[in-house]
Amino acid sequence: MTDIELSKPTILIVDDDPAIRLLMSHALSGSDLNIIEAESGEQAIEKFKEYSPELTLLDVTMAGIDGFECCTEIRELPNGSHAAIVMVTGLDQPQDIEKAFHVGATDFMTKPLKWPIFSHRVRYILKANQTLRELSLHKDMLANAQSIAHLGYWQWDYKTPVFQCSDELYRLMGLEPQQQEITYASTLRCVHPEDRATFMNAMRSALHDKQSYDIEYRIVQKNGDVINIHDRTDVTQLYGQWLLTGTLHDITNRKQSEQKISYYAYYDTLTELPNRRLFLEQLESSIAAAKRRDGKLSLMFIDLDRFKQVNDTYGHHIGDELLRQAATRIKNCVRLSDVVAAGTKASDTTVARLAGDEFTVLLCEVTAVADVAIIAQRIIEAFAEPFLLDKHQAYISVSIGITGYPSDANDVKLLLQHADAAMYHAKEQGRNNYQFFSKSMNSALASR
Repeated sequence: MTDIELSKPTILIVDDDPAIRLLMSHALSGSDLNIIEAESGEQAIEKFKEYSPELTLLDVTMAGIDGFECCTEIRELPNGSHAAIVMVTGLDQPQDIEKAFHVGATDFMTKPLKWPIFSHRVRYILKANQTLRELSLHKDMLANAQSIAHLGYWQWDYKTPVFQCSDELYRLMGLEPQQQEITYASTLRCVHPEDRATFMNAMRSALHDKQSYDIEYRIVQKNGDVINIHDRTDVTQLYGQWLLTGTLHDITNRKQSEQKISYYAYYDTLTELPNRRLFLEQLESSIAAAKRRDGKLSLMFIDLDRFKQVNDTYGHHIGDELLRQAATRIKNCVRLSDVVAAGTKASDTTVARLAGDEFTVLLCEVTAVADVAIIAQRIIEAFAEPFLLDKHQAYISVSIGITGYPSDANDVKLLLQHADAAMYHAKEQGRNNYQFFSKSMNSALASR
């Protein structure tokens, strides 16, 4: 490892095409990254063992071990569980995407790569993965602290309604130690109303069936704060008398960490919009819901015109701010009344960032052409205003492609293709406009 600086993130590029490896290396060249290469899946595994890269860019279609199998084997390595692995592939069907995530991929990129934003995307994947690693480390440290911490302790000998409790248990329940007696009834009142059935069933099983339990629930403290509790209670005998002995531990921080980890799996860290993974799941479920109720939906693809020019002129940090502001403008243009996605909040699922400077809007209730056009025009007009980026002012526009279910297509793959074709047609018409998909675009779609 003489050529590797340990203080810098290391990226492993895996592709059997030397030209692709060269282009990737050139795009990522700089003093802040270590770049290593492998030409096969077998070589990639050995390089990974040796260098422990923070990020692996992994081609799918290779001789010998393909990218899917290579990803699986890397994840099984001692140093492979937390590294970011991005599948780079020309395969873009939903089953290929699902397989990539199934074998442990962090994300994926489709070929041909968009070189102007390639470096930008790689660096944000590195940043997101570093956040996940820090959260995972925090979770491990918290687990170690739990094993040695003083936990809330209680004991109940059945003969008396009063629990014998430690001071820490009083604190967990938001009470002053020894200021009042704790009983089954008072404990039940502290349990969150939505969790009381879980608590009551566990206690009933312990009392009548002598079954120990291990459950989680929420406690509402006296001041109104809500904390998450892990409750481990055992049923034991002491001198022939049945006892319940339990320990309670505040796991609120752990729950928050788990929620953050889950969040970053489905949301873009830069814009806080749903990412491609969540978008595809929502599109699939929305189509299924529309089929059940004989409904319709509309899909917009939005591409930022001249984003590359701004990004190249002012730098990545300005480009990032432009993407954040663009996301906000698109969200503001889609009113809550425009979309009611099945089983989800419209504000969480209508607008997504696919990759780079590409966004989507999923409209599950607005299907009339005129209404969809109003929303598209609203977005175009919103981008007519200048973007204030640090000390700079930039003007960009958007090209929007629109397609519909079931009028244009009845599955995810075709909807995505048709929205993309309509978006490219908008660019060909001079940009700063929207276009609805038509069958005449199929020939242009086939030529690409």
